[in-house]
Amino acid sequence: MTRLSDRTRNFTCYYCGYSIADLPLHAVCPECSVPVDASVDARLRFDRSIPMPRVLAGLLAAIALIEIGLPIAGVASLLLNTPQSISWAPIMPLLVIAGGGIGIEAAWCVVASTTSVVKTKQAARLVGITSVVSALCLALGALSLLGGVLPLVLFAFAIFLISASIGATAKVIFMESIADLFPRRARERLTRSNRVAFVSFFVSIGCAFLGFLLPPMFVVILLAIAASAWRSYAFSRQIHSALPMLHP
Repeated sequence: MTRLSDRTRNFTCYYCGYSIADLPLHAVCPECSVPVDASVDARLRFDRSIPMPRVLAGLLAAIALIEIGLPIAGVASLLLNTPQSISWAPIMPLLVIAGGGIGIEAAWCVVASTTSVVKTKQAARLVGITSVVSALCLALGALSLLGGVLPLVLFAFAIFLISASIGATAKVIFMESIADLFPRRARERLTRSNRVAFVSFFVSIGCAFLGFLLPPMFVVILLAIAASAWRSYAFSRQIHSALPMLHP
């Protein structure tokens, strides 16, 4: 009779964390009544899909920190401008946003390369491509802004907008495939945060244009950033919490 203790020590149930190392494969978990072999299959599927879970969790946490720090850094850059450098005041928040955006998109490039979910290979490829294009456009826009080349700024912004929209769609598909690796309760929670971040992104684009006429619309943009940061944090926390079960 094959037992889990013959294959790995201290193995816990993928769905509830209860120790099932001494149970046969055809048994069920005493805590949640899920078959032991289902936990084994879930573990193998997770390991195949996310070969570097600690790296992925760390990258998503970094993305969340950058996203939540962008509005704070933008406001701080305005407040810390001295009278001697007041001419930089309108530009500094834009440079902060560009720098933060480049960091976020660079992290997304690595995120896409740290998973191997078969059904979303195309989405992962799109995430990587659009993230590279977005980062390059942000860098071009920032340099053009410093050089006073307005046509290049507008061109970079237009390409960034297209690339970011395609990337947002690819990211929601990509992240949903990661959510599918978890038990139902966690999956539903992650899927909800994923879709809220997706919808809020496109709402924020519309509000960004309206914001030039109606400044209060920028509040919606801040909420969209918060929703995206929460998604990154929720996925990071879930992957990190799964590590003791998956890699005892």
